[in-house]
Amino acid sequence: VTALKSNKQRYEYINTHLRTLNVDYKIIDAIDKKEISEDEIRNYYMLDDLNKIFSSISIGNTALKMSKEIAYNEFLKTDEKSALFLEDDVILPKNISEILEKLEQKIRDNEVILLDYRTVNSSYKIGISTVNSEKINNKILAYPLQLEGLVGGAAYILPRKVAENFINLKLYQKLFANDNWNNLYNNNAFAQLRVLYPVIIKLKPFASSIGYVPTNSWGYKIKNLIEKNKIPFFYNLMMMKRKLFHNTVFNQFYLTDKKSPLDIESVNY
Repeated sequence: VTALKSNKQRYEYINTHLRTLNVDYKIIDAIDKKEISEDEIRNYYMLDDLNKIFSSISIGNTALKMSKEIAYNEFLKTDEKSALFLEDDVILPKNISEILEKLEQKIRDNEVILLDYRTVNSSYKIGISTVNSEKINNKILAYPLQLEGLVGGAAYILPRKVAENFINLKLYQKLFANDNWNNLYNNNAFAQLRVLYPVIIKLKPFASSIGYVPTNSWGYKIKNLIEKNKIPFFYNLMMMKRKLFHNTVFNQFYLTDKKSPLDIESVNY
């Protein structure tokens, strides 16, 4: 689990949530975006032009990518064949241990299994193929028809080979978001990707820690004031808006009997 200790609300939430579910977990102390220098950003992306970097990726997303690399390296120090990677705003189902035990038996050496997956916005509608799908309790493990427009990094399973690919191919040093699965696939991070359908996780309506809105803008200052002081009506409206957005992008998927192009026997790397 990548979590920032200084964000007490999120840090305390995820620890309490996972203890309640009685699952084994390890907290990776996340990189604070406020503590990353411009030189560190230049070195990370191996680019001197900060304008080019910031036009493609935020400091917050960079901090998240750095944090996930730490998590992958920690995983690779163990003898485990695969691991579930979480962010600190995820809500897991009560039977998550049972689901993970079954998925551990299904995951292949060079694939990703997403528990958190959404569309980047409501303009995308993505089919989930029933061809060669496998039943997991009352859900199915299945291939999406496409990766374009598919995002979500709050809960996913990686085997060792894919974690090694992320590190060895320096995939996070490329100028795209950490959960852009289409770009990661096109850069040889993995050969296959499946999702557990329908989505079994939810997200707490916390403010984004990535920082899509500039902190010096009036919009950010007003939003931060409302959230910090939980100003009546406006705070409730903000929470409702976030939940509505989450519900929308979680529900842009439909079942189809078309075969996915991701459903392949093998890929030579």
